[in-house]
Amino acid sequence: MITPKFECTQNDEFVTVVIYIPHVKMTEMEYSIDNTTLDDPNHDHTKSLLRFYVKPYFLRLHFAQELNDTGEFDLAKYDPDNERVIIQLPKKNRGEFFENLSMITWLLGANRNIGSSEGRVSSSSLFIGDHEHVGASSALPSQKAPLIEVVESSNHLMEDQEEEHDDETHGMFDENASAEDWQQQLPDQKSASELMKEELGISKIYYGFNKQFTDVFTKFSQDYINEIIDVPLNPEVIPFEERKKIRILNEVEEFDPEHYLVDYINKDRDIKMVFDFKPLFLSTPQPFQWTDKEQEALRSLPKKEFLISNEIAVYCGLVDLLCSFSYNHRSFMGENNSESAWTICKMSSQLSWLEELNNLKETLEIFISRTCVYALYRNFDLCIQCIKDVSQLLSLGKEYVLRALLEIKDILAHTHDKYLLNKIYVDNYCIWIQGVSNPSLQNLAHALMQLVDEEFLMKRDEFLISEQISLKKLEDYAEECISNSNGNVDDLVMTEQDKQRPLAL
Repeated sequence: MITPKFECTQNDEFVTVVIYIPHVKMTEMEYSIDNTTLDDPNHDHTKSLLRFYVKPYFLRLHFAQELNDTGEFDLAKYDPDNERVIIQLPKKNRGEFFENLSMITWLLGANRNIGSSEGRVSSSSLFIGDHEHVGASSALPSQKAPLIEVVESSNHLMEDQEEEHDDETHGMFDENASAEDWQQQLPDQKSASELMKEELGISKIYYGFNKQFTDVFTKFSQDYINEIIDVPLNPEVIPFEERKKIRILNEVEEFDPEHYLVDYINKDRDIKMVFDFKPLFLSTPQPFQWTDKEQEALRSLPKKEFLISNEIAVYCGLVDLLCSFSYNHRSFMGENNSESAWTICKMSSQLSWLEELNNLKETLEIFISRTCVYALYRNFDLCIQCIKDVSQLLSLGKEYVLRALLEIKDILAHTHDKYLLNKIYVDNYCIWIQGVSNPSLQNLAHALMQLVDEEFLMKRDEFLISEQISLKKLEDYAEECISNSNGNVDDLVMTEQDKQRPLAL
């Protein structure tokens, strides 16, 4: 069956569902509102269910508030000019606000956030309380891979089998199945990384969204892995602590003081346009509407239910992705190009090093460090502006956050070898964010601004690139050079002696 394009709106009395279904026989159309068969655990977050069918389309929408299912007041009409069906569903409680009507994957039944407080996070859990505990990690939940991930609820599968009978087979008893359909294969030989882990006694290493993934890179050669991520050795055999040490050493080694100096000196000239750029998401017209491309991407996302083992880590990972998105968006002034995938992956420690992020302050420190080491425009103030952009994006609500994630997903999907990072991270974030509350995102936005003000601006002199290199020393040197040249920055040249100046505290 095909899931049709649809959109939902509401007023005090009705939820209106518009379904786009070209070239169908409307005499075969059926729909129902169901409030009576939702007592099983798989429908804990569903109060009403809309089922719509007209061959070859089937749509099942989950609503978190109740509809009137008496059949008295609902109305469906066909608009032949626009090839769409408009269904008005009466609310059981007049004036009640229906949540998540713009969250397409959520309405289709994905991400019920099992065991994670319905996707809500408090201000205190984001470390915006006592300043001494900002970024503290001692109170974090233990990090374990999820015990269960429900890819599709069993009763959903049964419904799909009944409703999609045109595609049914009879399994191994299918008389029409050919011999080729049942060919058996011997298991593949163990990969080098699997043999190495057995020899060294290393347990499985988990990474990705909610630490759900392992052995993803097992079958790949190291050369191929290096085209996807920056980890120089197979990540399946390197524990997180070792990966982190190697990442820091690489950043220190690859930091280019001359590049940083040039960008610092020219921030009010050559890169002023980047600072002055207004992000496109701040000028998006209201009300919010998905594009056809975004709707298609949301419908294609898998239906998953998450057992979140560490909510703080998931939110920190979200900030990491959004910071890299923000830098790409601002530095290229809203126009993605052939360098966008590299930029987003390089600025994100998750996408480049499979980093485990459990601390909001450290997440921002890593982003600033990687931007000052690798980015096209390397400037501390530009990093701070990108973080402020992320705070504004979070404050706008999850529709705008999801749009940013979909943009990352689209960029990686069309870039050689990077598509794998969608599977490990971005797709899951696109599903998970739809079940998150907007107050939680506003708390996160507030936490970011508090860290910017109290940790990065007030204590700028103490900031170290990758925990070792003092930007303050470098910037003081730049100011000294500008002063000695009477402000004529075009005449500044960095000598070999200048490059040997100690930058570490």
